[in-house]
Amino acid sequence: MSERFIMDMDSQVWRLSPSKPSVIPPPGAVDAHGHVFAPGEVFPYAPSRTCTPSGPSTTPF
Repeated sequence: MSERFIMDMDSQVWRLSPSKPSVIPPPGAVDAHGHVFAPGEVFPYAPSRTCTPSGPSTTPF
């Protein structure tokens, strides 16, 4: 691997105008998901992307 990818400084990491979900989940349900990005050197990011994800942290939670 070459250099580590760093998140773009002008990346927007939240929605400026969030909206209320249109689907009502059942009681006790949770919304959980994750995004996994491979090394950019192996799987290049799209040139038209709006942000570049940062690399993994070496610090535990």
